[in-house]
Amino acid sequence: HCIVGAVPVEVQKKVQGLIAKGNQYWDTWKEKSSRPTHKGRLHGVGLQLSRNYTFPGTEQLQENCNDVLQGMLSTAMVEMLKNATNEDVWRSFRWYHPPGLPSAEPGVAVRDPSDGGAVQSYIGQGYMAVFNNASDSHGPPVPVAELLGVPSCKETCPTCRSQGCQACPECCVHVDNDQSASILLGLQEEHPVVDEMAFFVMGNKAYPLAGGRAFLFDGKVVPHGVWCSPKGHYQGMAFVKKVPYQRRIRAKGKESRQS
Repeated sequence: HCIVGAVPVEVQKKVQGLIAKGNQYWDTWKEKSSRPTHKGRLHGVGLQLSRNYTFPGTEQLQENCNDVLQGMLSTAMVEMLKNATNEDVWRSFRWYHPPGLPSAEPGVAVRDPSDGGAVQSYIGQGYMAVFNNASDSHGPPVPVAELLGVPSCKETCPTCRSQGCQACPECCVHVDNDQSASILLGLQEEHPVVDEMAFFVMGNKAYPLAGGRAFLFDGKVVPHGVWCSPKGHYQGMAFVKKVPYQRRIRAKGKESRQS
């Protein structure tokens, strides 16, 4: 139940307008990203659920994010996902039931009273979920390396080779603890030169972001991540529902959960 499609031109324009609007605000920050230890820039529009705190910039960008979300939810790829059945997947996965997509109602940054969660939006500009000081000699994930014809992280990184990409802070591939499926958009110019290309890794496949691509997937079970060439740049957005973090505590020999 992973689907890839094009980002409609009108949605691409809305994303680019949202980012231009956001940069007027984010550029005033001392730290230009909400995750300054990572490569590129990332900003959230939504709620810090466990602390009842609103991400800076949410008030200014909430309406714009909802506009992009509604645009994506009306695409053919979303309809295709809604109509997917377990008959369409490998027999060994027919037990799997994917979570629903983020909902346009009540939209981004509005708490759901049923579970305390909310749809969050994340805006990336050249962002990668790796440390800023990640080595340039660390190869890209295997599916990207196969497309580029270069050594992969499995060949250049002892951690990726022995423990897997999710254990490596220099590798972009990861899974998330989300309450919904994810909608992710990646935008890059239509014909970038090879050493400036960006890709989205989803499972064992990699997809160039050139021309704009959208992805629907369950980030809890599908390893994923954006990989961008060191000289390259891309713009992206993601929508996903989160719920308050639950931490385990022990009381009188019994384990319980507490928000």
